[in-house]
Amino acid sequence: NIEMLDASIDCGTSTTPTYVPTFFPTESPTHEQNPTDSNIPVLSCPDTLDRSIYIDDSATLFYAIAHSIFGINHGLFCGRLEVVDHMGWIAFAISMDDGDKNFMFGADAIIGIPGDDTVLKYDLTTTATAMSGDKQTLKDTSIAEEDGKTIMEFTKLLVEDGENPILKQGENVFLHARGGSTLGYHGPTRFVFRKDFTAPDMVPTTPAPAKVIPAVTTPQPTLKPVTMSPTSKPVTEELLTASPTLKPVAKEPPTPTKSPTVAAVAPSKTSNMSPTVKPVAQDEA
Repeated sequence: NIEMLDASIDCGTSTTPTYVPTFFPTESPTHEQNPTDSNIPVLSCPDTLDRSIYIDDSATLFYAIAHSIFGINHGLFCGRLEVVDHMGWIAFAISMDDGDKNFMFGADAIIGIPGDDTVLKYDLTTTATAMSGDKQTLKDTSIAEEDGKTIMEFTKLLVEDGENPILKQGENVFLHARGGSTLGYHGPTRFVFRKDFTAPDMVPTTPAPAKVIPAVTTPQPTLKPVTMSPTSKPVTEELLTASPTLKPVAKEPPTPTKSPTVAAVAPSKTSNMSPTVKPVAQDEA
């Protein structure tokens, strides 16, 4: 219906409602908490977080993303961080990754401390400082120690003013750390991991067990007795392995060689020449 007004009535200035994802009611209608507007969906986390990120052998981040109709960067990050074989504080953080590889400085962390029963947002520099009250926008938080592991649950807006965003598309740089019963230095238990939510989740591969090949035993040869003749004795292993004995072979005595016989010839009475020695041929052997 259109109502015609005269010039004496001020129509005022019309405003267009804005839809900014938030957990808290504002003067403007929001898509998260405006139950009177049936056209605006209320975002919530699923009952089961069926996707996961392997961090190390102790820590796994289970998650889901509740998508918003108001842009690629709007929505909720639903997380559950589980750390087995650990009792103490645990943390999940979004790093700004400015290229200096100082991932902790400038990161925004969510830290759960079981002893205090708190799950809060912290600014990270060289230490962790809890954010102011107006920045504590987490929902569905819990922290518990059970069966030798620590579990932290939380729901966070993907994009918040003055904080590092969680990107639905593109690479995110996340941090994980854990420590003792009171919040303090994490020591070596600090990890950096990257995730693009458009890519498949990486599942740690378990190496296949080594194939055991049974040892092959080579049988030793069996020496059977060798029968040389009906009267001969079997040849045993001792005889086969013994060094052969050489029997000297008798040589026939050499045939004696006759020395040549020299016959003397009597000199002639009429000759003054020296006697001539005539060789006598050697008898044939």
